[in-house]
Amino acid sequence: MKPELDIYRCEKRYENAKRNLEASTAIDLADKTAILGFVRQLQLNGLDKARATKYLIHLTVLARNKPIRFDQCTRKEIEELVDWINTQPYTNHTKHDYLVILKKFFQW
Repeated sequence: MKPELDIYRCEKRYENAKRNLEASTAIDLADKTAILGFVRQLQLNGLDKARATKYLIHLTVLARNKPIRFDQCTRKEIEELVDWINTQPYTNHTKHDYLVILKKFFQW
């Protein structure tokens, strides 16, 4: 059996996203730990590297643009974060991705 080729460099992109999260000074250590734990749990449940990378990148962006730590967010702060997502110059599909990832994260 031949090893799969990583033509999209998923492993490298995943490591870069993880490194960017860990190096960010704008994100609290508790949020970094929560994001990495969440993504790790998803990977244990079968999430592939490409999708895990997307989750890491999106959650890093969200963590940089919220007023307080994730574990201290009230409903009002989450609604403000959703409003922030909806006012960004992203496509509707990208906004949807952010909202789905945010919802999954808070359900976790």
